[in-house]
Amino acid sequence: FNITVVVGLVGVLKCLYSHNFWFTTTLVSTHFMACGIVAKGYKVCRPFAKAPTVSYKHIITIAVLKVFSVTFHNLSLLFNSVTLFEVLSFLTIPLMCFVEYVWQGKTYSILI
Repeated sequence: FNITVVVGLVGVLKCLYSHNFWFTTTLVSTHFMACGIVAKGYKVCRPFAKAPTVSYKHIITIAVLKVFSVTFHNLSLLFNSVTLFEVLSFLTIPLMCFVEYVWQGKTYSILI
């Protein structure tokens, strides 16, 4: 379901950008609101699932970084083709693994 929503959102964003819609913050906000609604719906469907305990500092840090990430993804989509956008999005994962290896010494098994 999530992959369908993301690919659909990329198509909608590219269509809006081609019609001179430049309000990327509105699109980011709409995206986060849709994700929040889906998360609340999931919580309602599974009321007995125990949520993990996470500090507010950690949540705020991740939220701020995610806002910047989505904003830069939208700007990339604005100036690049959908194909190049998707390739760059897929290259984000190995890049993050490399950065975590360099900065934190974190390693991953091949089974991931």
